[in-house]
Amino acid sequence: MTAYKTFKKNWEDIEKLRSVFEQLNEGRRGGKELISIRKSMVVLMLSYWECYIEDEILETYTALYGKIRKAENLPDGVRHGLLSHLKNKHGTGWEWHLCGPSWKKHAESFVKKKCDDLNTPSAENIDKLVSQFCGKRNFTDDWYWSGISAKQTKEKLEQLIVIRGAIAHGRAPSAGYNINNIDSYKKHLSQLADKSEKLFEELRSPDE
Repeated sequence: MTAYKTFKKNWEDIEKLRSVFEQLNEGRRGGKELISIRKSMVVLMLSYWECYIEDEILETYTALYGKIRKAENLPDGVRHGLLSHLKNKHGTGWEWHLCGPSWKKHAESFVKKKCDDLNTPSAENIDKLVSQFCGKRNFTDDWYWSGISAKQTKEKLEQLIVIRGAIAHGRAPSAGYNINNIDSYKKHLSQLADKSEKLFEELRSPDE
C-alpha cells in the first residue's frame, strides 16, 4: 500500500503541471513553455510509474518471503538469481554470504538492484520481474477493465514509452503528443496503477 500511496502523492505533480499548462494556454502565452510542460508530463508520468512498479515488487517480495529463515527455502527464481549475483560480486568464498541471517540482506539487495535496473517499465519487463520475485507469471494479462482489454492496455503503455524515448533523444514524437493525448495517457497510467495495486494486494494476501 505504501507504494500506491507514494504514487498517488507523486501524481499530484502531474496534475499541477496540467494546471499550469491550462493557465498558459488560456492566456495564449508560453509557446515554448507549453512544449516543455508536455515533455515534462510525459517524462514524469513514466518515471513515477516506473518507481511505483519497483516499489510494489519490493513490497510484495517482502510480504511473501520476508519471514523465510533459510535461503534454500526461497523460490527458485529468487534463489538462483541470488546465487549468481553473489558469485559475480564476491567470487571465491561467495558461499559464506549465505551463512547466518546476513543472506536476507543480500537477497533484498539483489531484488532491489534488479528492480532499479528496470529502466523501461514495459509490460514485458514488468512480467519478468513479477514472475521472478513475486511468483506470478503473465501478471499484465490481468490489466483489463470495462471497455479495454489487456492487449490494449499494454499497447497504450508501449506507445507512451515510445514517446518518452523520442523526447529523451531530443526528437519530436511523430504522434500522440498533443495535450489531449497526454491527458489520455495520464488517465491510463493512473488506471493501470489502480488495477496493479489490486493485483499486488491479491498476491500479498493469497489466503484471504
